[in-house]
Amino acid sequence: MATAKRDLTNPSVQGHHADRDLLTLQEVARRLDVPEKTIYGWRYRGKGPKGHRVGKYVRYWWSDVVEWLEQGADGNLEY
Repeated sequence: MATAKRDLTNPSVQGHHADRDLLTLQEVARRLDVPEKTIYGWRYRGKGPKGHRVGKYVRYWWSDVVEWLEQGADGNLEY
């Protein structure tokens, strides 16, 4: 089954989040349509989008995720 490539920079795909909204790991996984375990793996290996510590939590700026994708994340999209 073929899947259409989504334009994640398109505001209609982003939903209610603005580029500078902080997202949880779960929100990033949902938006990228990958398992949360994959995001954890990317972070552990230093290959995923830049995460920011907020207390004991990690949050992601959506603009950082988009930038990571635009810079050729394709080589890192494996777990």
